[in-house]
Amino acid sequence: MDTVSQLYPEYYILKVNGFNQIAKSPLEEWIYYLNTGEIPSSATVLELEEARERLKLDSMTKDELVAYYRHLDNIVILHDNIYTEREEGRAEGREEANWDNARNLKKTGSSY
Repeated sequence: MDTVSQLYPEYYILKVNGFNQIAKSPLEEWIYYLNTGEIPSSATVLELEEARERLKLDSMTKDELVAYYRHLDNIVILHDNIYTEREEGRAEGREEANWDNARNLKKTGSSY
């Protein structure tokens, strides 16, 4: 990479004083957010949706955050339990099918 560009990066200054508060493009949605600190519900930029979720977390109290993360942990544990039970059920079903096959072969007198 060019060493001069590493020493002197490009900076862009956005002047938002003349912004009329009506966002018509993704850039204007960002300008609206940076100017007001609010994200309108009509925002279409995906990154603003992520920012909205982050703002929700930032506005929570410490106790609310603890409860929220405990809830997320419980969801992960629940999904893991469901996955584990499903796999155990499948293994149990295969084993039962093998026994059924063995009984049927025995009834028919097959030597397999």
